[in-house]
Amino acid sequence: MAIPAKFSLLCPCLSLSRWLPTVCSISSPRWIQPQLQCLPAPSSIINPTSTSSSNRNGAEVARLTNESRNVASAWRNSFHLSALGVRLERHEGSVKRAIDKARVSFSTKCCALDKVAEEGYGEPPDSTLDRGALWTGLISPTVPELAVAELPQIPPQAAAERKWSRKRMCYYFSQGLCTLMEDEVHLSNFSHEYPDMSVRADDTEKVKPQPFDHFLVLDLEGRVEILEFPVVMLDAKTLEVVDRFHRFVRPCKMNEEWIEDYIRNKYGKWGLERVWHDTAIPFTQVLPEFESWLESHSLFDTKNPSKLKTAAFVTCGNWDIKTKIPEQCVTSDIQLPPYFNEWINLKDIYFNFYKFRASGMLAMMKGLKMPMQGTHHVGLDDAHNITRVVQRMLAHGVIMQISAKRKAGGGVSFTFRFRIK
Repeated sequence: MAIPAKFSLLCPCLSLSRWLPTVCSISSPRWIQPQLQCLPAPSSIINPTSTSSSNRNGAEVARLTNESRNVASAWRNSFHLSALGVRLERHEGSVKRAIDKARVSFSTKCCALDKVAEEGYGEPPDSTLDRGALWTGLISPTVPELAVAELPQIPPQAAAERKWSRKRMCYYFSQGLCTLMEDEVHLSNFSHEYPDMSVRADDTEKVKPQPFDHFLVLDLEGRVEILEFPVVMLDAKTLEVVDRFHRFVRPCKMNEEWIEDYIRNKYGKWGLERVWHDTAIPFTQVLPEFESWLESHSLFDTKNPSKLKTAAFVTCGNWDIKTKIPEQCVTSDIQLPPYFNEWINLKDIYFNFYKFRASGMLAMMKGLKMPMQGTHHVGLDDAHNITRVVQRMLAHGVIMQISAKRKAGGGVSFTFRFRIK
């Protein structure tokens, strides 16, 4: 079945434009043929490879770049391919509406399709969700451009004073254990200042009243047992980072040979193997130190430990508090602290606020046009990045509500109807 060449204009990328007509000639239903006449003519495309092109009706055409590579990996995801016009019979309603408008626009460059599975883009929606809303959220930009403007450029003089930003973080210092604060060689290679987490003054004016005074951003590391326990304390009104708690955690049920191999594979590639072995303490020691830290900020009362006072945990997903901390408590033969019985899953907040399905930290930062800082999968760095996402969302007017509570019998109840599972 012959397909007009104009259809290939949906994807100017050479690798896809070569395959797309062949695939569609096999999979496209007959009803789509008349609709193809609505597509923009070749003369209406100013520059197919530019980052922004318009057809004669003023509708935005797909924005792709020459950075596209290995696009074939995305062809295994049928939901995302529906945006490219492939296997149209599975999404006839949504695709027909898009073609009738003669418009296909993407919120990310085509090179991002290579990481569909890793970063959570293009997952099939739940059957209970509104497909029309998800289609809009997936294809269109998540938030207005003006709302996601980056912080002002740092003046040259101030940038010169922040040479620490090009240094690696001293993770002895983050745990209050650095003994080389006066060593010039050490200071020339490692930073003893945390990343700049400041926000613009006008961002704080947009913050709505929150049910909590502080948010505790928690991001654990370690699958078998917890290896890292970092928490960033954020003021819910001023968006300032008040303090940090950071500990490396030594497993209690693993033998030394297993621990050596585990840490080498986890932290060795970033040069953190030595600092982990020097500073890691058992989880049974981490919790009392964490509670003392909470008490120093008047967030915890040892006489009434049932819940935190005017503060709530924020995690990127339910796994940290729903699954891992209870498992570690069983492994360490201790009771689960009751203040871990409720938390805020940032994925659910993000999904319900922006109507955009992002199942991980990197996907959220990409949707908000925020660059990642530090090293991914180093707990403290990830906690900093998640905190920056929380700051940006609060500046957009989101209200951070509890999304999950643990029941008396051990189960968990979720407060949002639409959530990321």
